[in-house]
Amino acid sequence: MNKYIKLPFCRLVLKSNSQLYEDIILDNMLKSKKNGVYIDVGANDPKSWSNTKFFYERGWTGVNIEPNPDLFDKFKKYRSHDINLNIGIGAKKETLPFYQMSDDKISTFDKDEIPEFEKLGHRVVSTIQVPVITLKEVFETYYPDRIVDFISVDVEGFDMEVLQSNDWTKYRPTFIVLEVLRDKDSFLKYMKSIGYSLIYINFTNGIFLDEEANYHLPPHKWIHKFIGIA
Repeated sequence: MNKYIKLPFCRLVLKSNSQLYEDIILDNMLKSKKNGVYIDVGANDPKSWSNTKFFYERGWTGVNIEPNPDLFDKFKKYRSHDINLNIGIGAKKETLPFYQMSDDKISTFDKDEIPEFEKLGHRVVSTIQVPVITLKEVFETYYPDRIVDFISVDVEGFDMEVLQSNDWTKYRPTFIVLEVLRDKDSFLKYMKSIGYSLIYINFTNGIFLDEEANYHLPPHKWIHKFIGIA
């Protein structure tokens, strides 16, 4: 039997809301921590394909960053205990065009991504101007003195700009969930340069651990086997 057939079943059993069970993998790595903090850059939807919903429902709180105003309204409704920001993250404080695609999961600040999306049958439905700040500013404003357990970055081609906008000497979340599919080698090289090691990867996303955190990981191979991606 094709191993992917069991994915919907596993999603129901594990109560995952992520694209490929990243929340369950993280929960295992975080040893089922009861209270924690996250930052979700390119949060998109508070329920569907969310790396943070699982933790929010457990009582965690965090910052959700979503430039699409319609999706942002959902966060205001369903994530009332979180800090929700209708902005983007980039290299500096400015205003940038945001391209809303027919599939809102692939909306982007990166104009160069659009031709590839169009080849797959998607189209730009509108372009709006969105304020952008740096990741460093988010840490400075909301968590200047607290360790963030993890950040999730999924911004359709703008990921490197997000990463490079932080001060990694001062603000170091324990884990980073990052879409590495587009240019895995470049992301792995950059993450290594800022002191983060790849500890898990699937078809799309990687999870990185802060090498400075001296964090002891629990075993998690059973999850790989159960969801059929070992």
